[in-house]
Amino acid sequence: MSGYGRWGPPKPLSEVWKIPQGSHADHAAEQDFAAGGRKARKVRLPNGRSATASIALKKLPKSRRVYAYMRYSLDRRTITRYVGEATEPTRLKALKRAWKLAHSKGLLDES
Repeated sequence: MSGYGRWGPPKPLSEVWKIPQGSHADHAAEQDFAAGGRKARKVRLPNGRSATASIALKKLPKSRRVYAYMRYSLDRRTITRYVGEATEPTRLKALKRAWKLAHSKGLLDES
């Protein structure tokens, strides 16, 4: 448990979990890069189609951990799936960890 203090991991910086300013294209490029490409963000839908997912990083009040949720749209509704803990020192590392977890849990289309 190196780097942990008496009460566990240090409180994450807001730059890790808060969405940075920028355009929709900037946010999509950030997600694409962290996932390993646009194709690595595809979710197979029940109707045979697919959707492009994104990862949302959240920190609960008074928490010292960042949690990752995968989000995508289905029939004009946003579907959110818990991915796991993504507490890392930078936003990019947290997103990469979250995408890796999503793939390992089989939440994404691997074809």
